[in-house]
Amino acid sequence: MDNLSEEFTQYQLLDDSIIPRDIWDRSTVMDDEEQAYHRMDVLWHYLSSLKYPDNSLRFPRLTNVGKVVLTIPHSNAEEERLFSMVNLQEQNCIQT
Repeated sequence: MDNLSEEFTQYQLLDDSIIPRDIWDRSTVMDDEEQAYHRMDVLWHYLSSLKYPDNSLRFPRLTNVGKVVLTIPHSNAEEERLFSMVNLQEQNCIQT
């Protein structure tokens, strides 16, 4: 946990200039209201490859946490639909 905390502190102290302009451009997406946001998967892919001069990865633990977080579903709508279908099936079976 201490190493992860240290990596997180180093990440927070990073200057935006450490990420090249082409990475910022590739990560930029416009939504329906023409507001720009950045795709975190593109930015983290770049950050996960950053190395120290001795060629060791700069954020190995933080990268692993980021990958896990990016795989968490942002909603449970799919599961709710499934439960609704099961409930409808049960109601149809009870009525017949």
